[in-house]
Amino acid sequence: MIMSASQFPWKGYLLLPRSSVAGYRGVDRTPFEPTILESELDISSEIHDEDEGISAYYPSGWRRKAYRLYENNRVNGIYASTSLLTDIHTSREIKKIIEPHIGYHEIIGCEIYGMEFDQLQNNSQDSNFLGYDIAYPGGDFYSAVLNGLLLNPAPLLLKEYSHLLNEYGLFISTIPIKGYLSHFRQQVPSESESEFCIYKLFSIVEGG
Repeated sequence: MIMSASQFPWKGYLLLPRSSVAGYRGVDRTPFEPTILESELDISSEIHDEDEGISAYYPSGWRRKAYRLYENNRVNGIYASTSLLTDIHTSREIKKIIEPHIGYHEIIGCEIYGMEFDQLQNNSQDSNFLGYDIAYPGGDFYSAVLNGLLLNPAPLLLKEYSHLLNEYGLFISTIPIKGYLSHFRQQVPSESESEFCIYKLFSIVEGG
């Protein structure tokens, strides 16, 4: 799916588990979102409306409740698998529901831009600004930053770009992003045709 610049930015929130890679707080860590888990489905459920969503296929319980909240508060009108939540209050409510069952998740504020990001300011002075990630627009949120510089890093990319990352494993400026992605595609040919977006990320204070 090729997206036009007029579609951006997308804004919302993601619920993310702790990163398995030290020093990385980007989006490539399996965000919580409604998912088909065959072992937990209620096969006796009668679905009368396809628009009821995945939650309707689950028995009463925490997962059905969390999924329904997610489905009713998803940001509309964007790439289908980019599961952003519309507001912080719903994000916090879902977080409270899921954590006793699947562990800690943090809420991350997201602004998502295409690679033609004229409307995106070069950097941010906000105290809760985490940095910029470069990742798929949904799906498994595969990150070119994580997979090029932190997880099995490419030596050439390390030499040219590792010093531009901050303590969260993210770019602190948009300036190197296009050059980095071009070099990443050269080093990882399997991603040469993949579609990437820029994620401007913010930490969210717990509670509230």
